[in-house]
Amino acid sequence: MPTTWECFRGAAVTLAGAGPIKQRLVEAYRSHLATVADADLPYEIRQDFRSLVARLNESPKVGGLGPVEASVRKLSDGDASAIAGRIVEMFATVSEQGREVTRTPTLRAVNAPDEPLPPLLRAR
Repeated sequence: MPTTWECFRGAAVTLAGAGPIKQRLVEAYRSHLATVADADLPYEIRQDFRSLVARLNESPKVGGLGPVEASVRKLSDGDASAIAGRIVEMFATVSEQGREVTRTPTLRAVNAPDEPLPPLLRAR
């Protein structure tokens, strides 16, 4: 299962690719963001993400199109570009949160002076 960061990274890479913006938006959502749980997101973007999901699923299935494809089809290119930009902004927020998590100090295990070294670390 990919991490939230990996999902948003995949979506951002897809959005930066070639092809019509609506096609890239559908692919970014279906392939990368549809499985993201808002509980795994930083608090400050959860509501925005819920709104994004609702917007991309607001239309019913039409013919051979699923809800996402039907919803995106109704968007103007400008609206699709704005949604894509917001996804990239969310990716930046998710990335920033990850960077803060990795800044926590690492602990080192140190043997007490009277403890013998484990067998693997003894000189041979």
